[in-house]
Amino acid sequence: MVLDFGLMLLDLFLLLLIRLLLLLDRGLLLAFLQLFVLLCDGLLLEQLFLLLALLMLKLLLLLVCQKDLLCLDLRFRTIDR
Repeated sequence: MVLDFGLMLLDLFLLLLIRLLLLLDRGLLLAFLQLFVLLCDGLLLEQLFLLLALLMLKLLLLLVCQKDLLCLDLRFRTIDR
């Protein structure tokens, strides 16, 4: 029963986080969803939590900076060669 309650809270947290990411940055949302793809591919749980922590740090920086032009550019980019 405790596990079911924990999973229910996790689902609620993820839904709220996805809504917040949609409001802030769609690239950030895509990176967040890619974490779950990596988990399905056999990524270790510790690595997933590390990536999630880095993603949450970026979200916090976006909230603090309020997308000001003076802030660091933290968007996810692809390397074109």
